[in-house]
Amino acid sequence: MRCVLYVDMDAFYLSCERTRHPEIEGKPAIVAHDPKEGRGRGVVLSASYPARALGFRSAMPVKQAWQQRDLVTWLLPDFEFYQALSDRVMVHLREVSPTTRVFSIDEAALQAEVAGPEAATQAAKEIQAEIRRRFDLPSSVGVAPTLTLAKMASDKAKPGGVHVVFPEHLREFLAGLPLRKVPGIGPVSERALEASGARTFDDVSRIPRPLLRKAVGSLGNTLREWSEGRIPEEPWPDDLPSKSMGQMVTFDEDQSEEPPIQDELQHLCDGLEESLGRSGMKFRSVTVQVRWEDLGTSQRSQTVRWPTESASELRKLAKSLLRQLLESPERGERKVRTLGVSVHGLRSADPGQQRLPI
Repeated sequence: MRCVLYVDMDAFYLSCERTRHPEIEGKPAIVAHDPKEGRGRGVVLSASYPARALGFRSAMPVKQAWQQRDLVTWLLPDFEFYQALSDRVMVHLREVSPTTRVFSIDEAALQAEVAGPEAATQAAKEIQAEIRRRFDLPSSVGVAPTLTLAKMASDKAKPGGVHVVFPEHLREFLAGLPLRKVPGIGPVSERALEASGARTFDDVSRIPRPLLRKAVGSLGNTLREWSEGRIPEEPWPDDLPSKSMGQMVTFDEDQSEEPPIQDELQHLCDGLEESLGRSGMKFRSVTVQVRWEDLGTSQRSQTVRWPTESASELRKLAKSLLRQLLESPERGERKVRTLGVSVHGLRSADPGQQRLPI
């Protein structure tokens, strides 16, 4: 039968660092923004599993992590290095199967024809072993008839395992599983499902379909089908590149004057220009986002008539959008805490070549 193998790289940033810092193997370590002696305003980006056992986690404020800094090795991020390793892994997966779809810097999926669960498990282990052999990176692989279930299975497989969900395993896999584990169910949808009486898959079969649809739309039908042991077909995503990419920075001190904010905008555009050039992408629109000192957020966007890879166009639009934000009535007297620039509607600059998404 046809199945999906979902490859999720384990603690990816930290695993990339281990390839050049082998001394952190098996030890508590984190990749996090500069703590600035406890005054930093960034977050932890990746934590080894021993560090997680000590309470460190992704998105933890560096100020909080700094209080326990003696427990871990602290590594500053090197995004260019991580992207380069990711690109090599994704090229390899496309060599394994042209059906490969890349969803993020550390996640991809491919389709395969297998004879049964044992063959699927073996195929997944071979992919894991080859990624480890060629790139010295650990991964977890989920296998299932559909992309969504394979993604959920990869979460179950972490760290470093393989988890197979074929139709005969479906009910066992879902038993007791919180509905928030389903991709597409966030906090709002979770609360709506709870209001209808559904907290886990054990509850779903008892909830009328109209209530499920009211809570999560068409996904409600899928949840019911799964709860009854059926797996609806799921379309394989188009082979499209990532639709957006961006850069963001949090200032050491909240900014009120335009010159330093504009200077930082130039640095962000430099990074985006480099990423666009490396990936061979054109963009269709630009967005500038500001988080104010009170944590309120504002943004402005502008779309160009034709896709472009022009660095000067990017800078011109970003500068104009930032000025709109800084001069807008919604700003008031608020200072700028965080600044971000992103480009959207990405497509290959050379339609005659396959490009990897980033």
